Amino acid sequence: MAKHKVTLPWDLEKDNIRLFIKSIVIANCVKMPVDVEVFTPSAIHDFTISD
Repeated sequence: MAKHKVTLPWDLEKDNIRLFIKSIVIANCVKMPVDVEVFTPSAIHDFTISD
């Protein structure tokens, strides 16, 4: 499973970050499942994005 790191310059609620990242994964035809580590100014979130 691929692992990606993303840095966002703004804070969002965890559910909104997950939806945003999933839409990027789908739009870029990234093979799922994929692990994504997201860095925001106040937190680090880990997600496994799947169908």
